[in-house]
Amino acid sequence: MTRIRAVTTGFATVDYAIELAEQFDGTGTRTVKHTARDAWPRAGGAALYACRQLVRAGIAAAPVTWIGSDAGGECYEAVCREEGIPLTGVRIRKGGTTATCFLIYQPDGDYGCLFQPPCAEPRSLASKQRELLAGAEFVLIAVGPPALSGEILATISPQAIVAWVAKTDLTAYPQHVRNAYARRADYIFCNAGEREFVDASFDGRRASDQVIVETRGGEGVLIDTGDRRLVVPVAESIETPDTTGAGDTLAGGTMASILTGESNLEVAVAAGIARSAELLRSRRP
Repeated sequence: MTRIRAVTTGFATVDYAIELAEQFDGTGTRTVKHTARDAWPRAGGAALYACRQLVRAGIAAAPVTWIGSDAGGECYEAVCREEGIPLTGVRIRKGGTTATCFLIYQPDGDYGCLFQPPCAEPRSLASKQRELLAGAEFVLIAVGPPALSGEILATISPQAIVAWVAKTDLTAYPQHVRNAYARRADYIFCNAGEREFVDASFDGRRASDQVIVETRGGEGVLIDTGDRRLVVPVAESIETPDTTGAGDTLAGGTMASILTGESNLEVAVAAGIARSAELLRSRRP
């Protein structure tokens, strides 16, 4: 059996993306402009998007996540099998449901997510999940059950490279959790709107060798190493109603480049941008 070198962890979701033709605030009825019906249900979650890029780069990687014994869970398993992603760290909760995301895109570019968590969130890691995390050379942490944050960090090898995909989610990332992730992460990925959230997570103690990769839409991607800041340009502006997973794909693509030997951060981030662009192009109506 191939040894797993890299692990991504976070919620497994089933996603439904909807683009509205009219701005929607409050009550009433609005018209839907576009739906990705041919992709419903679509397996999602940052752990899957990032792991997909690692596997495509030839890295032995697996997600550590949780699904229910429902149609959503079956969809997630099917996608993993089809793409050669190991299910070793995917725990199936019998009688449980898989988390669901309804992704609402407004005409003005605003975005909202209605998240239905699994019916019962896990209280501890399964033995195989602990084994994978403990033996991994690289771990990417995304939004997941906050109750497991301490156990996940305690299980990761002190020698492992750690990346944190940050989101402004106070439920998943209460103050003590994001403080702990910010202290441990070698790489942090966020967008411009999440940067303030990330900066507040350091509590004044950002490590000198820590790398922050901040996406800025059409303005490019900022690499901030503390003593150096540079922007990697985006080659093209891709119009699509559904950008879900683009940042997670960029994170996975960037880390895949680094883990396969790329030492130049600018080149590695450019590789992540290219992988994200591929995803967005596939979403064009």
